[in-house]
Amino acid sequence: MSFSNADTGNKPADPYKEKNLTYPDLKTKVEDLVKFMEACKFGMMTTRIGSSGLLTSRCMALAAKEGNGIDLIFHTNTESGKTDDLKSDPKINIAFLNSTGEWASISGEAEIITDRTMVRKYYTPGLKAWLGDLDDGTHDGGPEDPRIGCIKVYAKTATYALATGSQFEREADVKKGATTGQTPKVNMLREISEEELKQSRQLRFLNPSNLAISEKPLPPSTIFGTQGENASTPPIPVTSSTLSATTSTTDSLLSKYGAGKDQEDLLSQAQILEAFLRDHLQAGLNQEAKFVKAQIRKLIQACEDALAAVSWE
Repeated sequence: MSFSNADTGNKPADPYKEKNLTYPDLKTKVEDLVKFMEACKFGMMTTRIGSSGLLTSRCMALAAKEGNGIDLIFHTNTESGKTDDLKSDPKINIAFLNSTGEWASISGEAEIITDRTMVRKYYTPGLKAWLGDLDDGTHDGGPEDPRIGCIKVYAKTATYALATGSQFEREADVKKGATTGQTPKVNMLREISEEELKQSRQLRFLNPSNLAISEKPLPPSTIFGTQGENASTPPIPVTSSTLSATTSTTDSLLSKYGAGKDQEDLLSQAQILEAFLRDHLQAGLNQEAKFVKAQIRKLIQACEDALAAVSWE
């Protein structure tokens, strides 16, 4: 369903967007967005009130980022209204704005996390000022206080605008546009789709330039199956640099995650690495390749075991 109140023929009905929308590569789009959010630090978190269906916003300090910087972490008092809102409807928006008019809007879904490992990881002593010490030995504002949790926002789409030129130049262009009717180009307006954000998360560890990796994960049932072992893709000779990069990537996964944390994301990463080995290494002919393959197999098994133990709501 859409709304329209005009017919502009073959001319753009929204000349501002037409003039300012830019299309840089995904890496640039994501990195510039992350830098802007970090610089802003504070964002407006919008949720839907369960009892009325109305939207409400509050200012929140960005505590941390995950998923290549696009999944946002905020501290929360678990007994506050926003946790009630998110329990009713996990859809959420985070908006950032600075004094020059640059802005960002991140839409997605939120998860309320009360796991102490996560809370301890991002805990800061300043939280005690907001929760206080109730002098009951439990609710003391410390990292073990059950009132302290995290809200993790999994970004689905993002739109943002960064200013071009100086403020004087932008003001001059706007005044000129008001006189001539020609829309000024004053911003770099950018949109990041859900698919692009998925791709960004998926490739975050796979930076070495010599890794020609398939971006599409394999289903768990096909991992290391007969088809994978006997793939007909012509093998590329194994080099020490390629093996070193692959081993380093796998080691990063092991040290950052381990079984029992972010298993779905970890499983996806391991599957991508497996696809790389399947398609581009002479697996089975090289001892180092076998070692890397064993590491990935270990990751996949740990993730599948952990996922099987999860009680999904």
